[in-house]
Amino acid sequence: MRSDIENYFLHPPADSAAARAAQFGIDLTLTLGNLRLTPEERIRKLDSFIEGIAKLKPLTRLKGPTNATSESLKPSSCLTRASEGRTKTED
Repeated sequence: MRSDIENYFLHPPADSAAARAAQFGIDLTLTLGNLRLTPEERIRKLDSFIEGIAKLKPLTRLKGPTNATSESLKPSSCLTRASEGRTKTED
């Protein structure tokens, strides 16, 4: 990789999108690391990530809010709460 490209991500100009991204909290070294890979290596890395997610997916379970009660999770009570805040003009 060209050194000017690496320098751009390691020390972005103050008025650049890269500098704004870094200020926002984006780790530009990860972008730089991906740019160092060949397109084939990037695809292999993505495929590996997708395989890992596919293995984790069956292990997940849906979880409601921690402060939810069984009554508040019923569909009818959710609809009732949503309609309670309406005024007659909204109906």
